[in-house]
Amino acid sequence: MGMDVGKVSKGIKCSVVGCEKQAYKSVNMANIRQSEFNLPLNVSRTRAYLCKEHYRQFKRHTKKLKKFDKWRRMSLW
Repeated sequence: MGMDVGKVSKGIKCSVVGCEKQAYKSVNMANIRQSEFNLPLNVSRTRAYLCKEHYRQFKRHTKKLKKFDKWRRMSLW
């Protein structure tokens, strides 16, 4: 079990620089780097904590990337 278990429920703040809202979800930093999420993050570990608003922005961005990746894979057949 990692050390990050339960930090969202304990009231950790959003990792986006300048945002003071309470975190809603934690996201693996590898997923954020892969998605090219362009907001400045204040993180030092393997996870970023996002408030509801920033999590929605992240999901919207990854949804587009997943769609493009799906189209790319379909064209390979």
